[in-house]
Amino acid sequence: MKQTIIYLLIVTFAISYSSCKKSGGECEEPLDIRQSEVNIIFIDSGGGKYIYTQINPLLNKDSLKVFDPSGNSLIILKSLSVEPTPPYNEFWKLSFGNIYDQRTDTIAFNTEICKDFIVQYQHNDWDTITTCFKAKKTDCGSVFESLKVSYNGKLLSTNNDQTSTLITVLKN
Repeated sequence: MKQTIIYLLIVTFAISYSSCKKSGGECEEPLDIRQSEVNIIFIDSGGGKYIYTQINPLLNKDSLKVFDPSGNSLIILKSLSVEPTPPYNEFWKLSFGNIYDQRTDTIAFNTEICKDFIVQYQHNDWDTITTCFKAKKTDCGSVFESLKVSYNGKLLSTNNDQTSTLITVLKN
């Protein structure tokens, strides 16, 4: 009986060690491309000011819309940030996602795919953000093996083994 208990403990330990650890291990908060996003800081190319400032913004952040390649409106998250140097202006960093759509993008685990997202600032003012990515599975989730983000044809970011990226857009 004692040998059976020891055997069960050894087997249990071996299984839990080789699988995703749920408490305190590397897989406690695994990355998953189903929660992927692009974080954006918008700056006016003419004046060099943040477009979505806390006080006196150049554009209303609540008017911003992002559409996926199928024309569906995406959720935009907003977080207030502060310039790292004086005068320490507060501005809104915006993000949209999901970049990866599990209904249509499973081919990304075999080959790189590119998707255009339409950013609409106002009724007649819009730009394109393009994402190109190849996905890979990890022990406990998934990441983009490579993630490239372009704005109006200009490459702004290249990341590996992540689920999100931060870009700064110089808007005309």
